[in-house]
Amino acid sequence: MALGDVIARLSVSLGLDTVAFERGSTLAEKRMAQMQRKFDQLGKRIGNLGKTLSIGLTAPLTAFGVSAFNVASDAAELQSAFDQTFGDMADSMNEWAVATGDAMGRSTQELQRAANTFGIFFNQAAPTREEAAKMSQVFTVLAQDLASFYNVSESDALQKLRSGLSGESEPLRDFGVFLSEAQVKAKGLEMGLGGLSGELSEQEKIMARYQLILESTANAQGDVARTSDGTANKMREAKAAFEELQVVVGTKLLPMVTPLIEKLAAMIEWFTQLPAPVQEGALIVGGLAAALGPVLIVVGQLTTAIPLLSKALMFLFANPIILGAAAVIAGIYLAW
Repeated sequence: MALGDVIARLSVSLGLDTVAFERGSTLAEKRMAQMQRKFDQLGKRIGNLGKTLSIGLTAPLTAFGVSAFNVASDAAELQSAFDQTFGDMADSMNEWAVATGDAMGRSTQELQRAANTFGIFFNQAAPTREEAAKMSQVFTVLAQDLASFYNVSESDALQKLRSGLSGESEPLRDFGVFLSEAQVKAKGLEMGLGGLSGELSEQEKIMARYQLILESTANAQGDVARTSDGTANKMREAKAAFEELQVVVGTKLLPMVTPLIEKLAAMIEWFTQLPAPVQEGALIVGGLAAALGPVLIVVGQLTTAIPLLSKALMFLFANPIILGAAAVIAGIYLAW
């Protein structure tokens, strides 16, 4: 059969099939476009949901978990120091910290921190461990009352009281307390301290300052109870409740996270003990792995594009017009 006849027949056949193919192709394209839009919408919704969960839930929970772990770890260390400071009085002091914290709307740990700070002073000055514990309780509550009365932070009030006990007169003047050497000596003698010489030891000076501070802060004492419904104290209560929540959650996390930290520390120690050439080799491998990341991203994008390329090829070879044109071109090439 002549080449011209072949081409003529192909042209007639293609003409008959073109209209039907175009109609079917248009309908298929519309359906595929609809499906594509639906999948795009679904993908966007899933993506938005993932972003919402990550920003609104996963990230805050992760941050809270890390913070809770740190707070619980600090609380455990504080408890150890607290028990050491008060010795055989530790059990009763722990019970006091819990009960007083609940009554004042403060966290147990906040009261323990303050009592521990004062206990270090009073253990050296008070005649007995029991009296030192009671004085620590009094000053811990006083720090809260001063913070409430003068609207300062608890840590600021605590630091000023600590400075006053150690002999610094300036910080407590903000609270109307004046601790001159003459006043301290006079109060010590009034309390029967100083012995025959009338000279106060450093421990006796602490006892005299303690009494002077109590007498000078009478107006502020009990202010937390008087203003418990105020906004400032409600904010302090909320802060305390959040801290105790972190301690509770973090305490649950400690047994799970601590073994992981121990393993990580062991791995680091193992790595530092390796010979220098081995360490360098490991670092090189790590660098290659880091460099391989972008390459894998490109490969992943190419892999994603393969299905699209396959669809395009299937469309081309399923189209009778394109097949006919290819046959004509092939026939001409062979005849040539």
